[in-house]
Amino acid sequence: TFGVMMAVLPIHDIASAQDTDTELPKTLVNPTNSEGRNLNFNQGWKFTAKYIAEATATDYSLVELQKWENVNLPHSVRLEKYANSGQGGIYMGDAMYVKHFPISEDDAGKKIFINFEGVMGTSNVWVNGVKMTTKLAEKTGDATYYGGYLPFVIDISDVAICDGTTENVIVVYANSKYDPTVP
Repeated sequence: TFGVMMAVLPIHDIASAQDTDTELPKTLVNPTNSEGRNLNFNQGWKFTAKYIAEATATDYSLVELQKWENVNLPHSVRLEKYANSGQGGIYMGDAMYVKHFPISEDDAGKKIFINFEGVMGTSNVWVNGVKMTTKLAEKTGDATYYGGYLPFVIDISDVAICDGTTENVIVVYANSKYDPTVP
């Protein structure tokens, strides 16, 4: 299960979210100027309950992607009609989500963050084929984030394409199998 917000903020308004492991920049939580804004990013995702390595690339087949289920977030794999693998009939396993989205050329030069409200289990995130990371994950392993339903923020400013027409691609892989590194 997870929900997502995308925040676009002028560089002069914030300190980088990478300066802290636990707190979001105040303007990311509640922008107070007319230039910064939060965008609901929960609509229009594709979902499959398996891991497909090729899907992390920006050139993954759109024909194949069309076979995936259309979902909006928050979304719970627990509700999927796949073979349950966990105790008590709770699905525990792989889940992948993909979204294509343009970013306005007006946002070029601004800081762009993806604010994950929570992703169950171990998660990996790719934006435009680049595997993203967080400070906590850098210290604990090679996944983007470990944290159950805890929120985290990814700065995509360096990999985002801001021309108003090119589709950026975000891929989220969540694995809810038992993992002792997940709080």
